Amino acid sequence: MIKSLIAAVAVIASGAAWNVAGQDANNPLLGTWELVKSRVGEAKDYTDAPKQRRELALYTPTYFVVVNYDTTTKKAGAGLGGRYTVAGEDYREIIEFPAVRGKALTGNTNIFKVRFEGDRFTKTGTLSSGREISEVWQKVK
Repeated sequence: MIKSLIAAVAVIASGAAWNVAGQDANNPLLGTWELVKSRVGEAKDYTDAPKQRRELALYTPTYFVVVNYDTTTKKAGAGLGGRYTVAGEDYREIIEFPAVRGKALTGNTNIFKVRFEGDRFTKTGTLSSGREISEVWQKVK
């Protein structure tokens, strides 16, 4: 599983290196983000991300990868990636590959609204499965 994750991140990183000259400096998503808290379904309150599981999202100008791992064992739990677009508050991600598991998600498109506040952004919308989510991400420095 970890080999799949490493391969996926390597593909994204090589794409990022290729596109450095064409990066859109106005794209606030570029870089690495960590999940801080989330809300699923009809929950009114956010739940802090568990300390024993770290979830990271990496954005290049055209691709993204999300992976989570156990902070004690360092084993990857799940991940996925693909292309994305962002225009103002409209964010769309097209799942092109599962990095660890989740093959059934391949080809799905998730549509969200995003809001940026300093070094954080909130992503709210409905997954292709119909599940509603809202996530708060913190920029990793």
